[in-house]
Amino acid sequence: MRDSHVEKEKINLFNISKKAIFKIIHITNFNQRFDGRLHYNTGKRLQNGFVRLGHNVLAISDRDIISRNKSINDFDGKKTLQKTIIDTYGNFKADCIILGHADSVDSETLYKLKNLNKNLRVTQWFLDPLGKYGPDYIKNNERINKHGNLLDSTFVTTDPDSITKKINNSFYIPNPSDQSFEILKNYESDCENDLFFAMSHGVHRGTLKQGKSDDREIFINKFVSS
Repeated sequence: MRDSHVEKEKINLFNISKKAIFKIIHITNFNQRFDGRLHYNTGKRLQNGFVRLGHNVLAISDRDIISRNKSINDFDGKKTLQKTIIDTYGNFKADCIILGHADSVDSETLYKLKNLNKNLRVTQWFLDPLGKYGPDYIKNNERINKHGNLLDSTFVTTDPDSITKKINNSFYIPNPSDQSFEILKNYESDCENDLFFAMSHGVHRGTLKQGKSDDREIFINKFVSS
């Protein structure tokens, strides 16, 4: 599947050596709060993958830093986040910065880091819908284009050709899985049901909000009744 969907000539533009060991700063929501309730997320899956590939990865959990550093002098905690990123880069000297839905990172912060190291590569991954007929597509397109030319590449779970607002140097990725997370292997068993569908109103919420409904409910009800 990888060979049939990836445009190899574009990948060559990155000049990637599979034997190279990169120093990576991965900035996303690692959900250090909530006592492990939100441990199973995409950021952790990708983080595990980077490490398994042999890279030296330093994690910065943007939401946790913001949550813990709100004060009179830093009302929303974002000033502390920018300082943490800059100071961390100064100590770690990363080759690459990877952003995962890190909307609170300022473009000015990335600009400062790129001025410190002209060879620094900055990339992002993005999971939310971007197509014209998907939910919040206008807002999501604004979010993903926030940093403009400061980004060297973008990886999305939407077909880049279907995105309303063009994203330069964008590539498709499937939703990632992790061999230490996805362990049930139900495909090896004769299960009572062919399909299990779970839905919640909110990421990892685990419940439905009272009085709220969405298109997924309509879809699954049609699927069951057909």
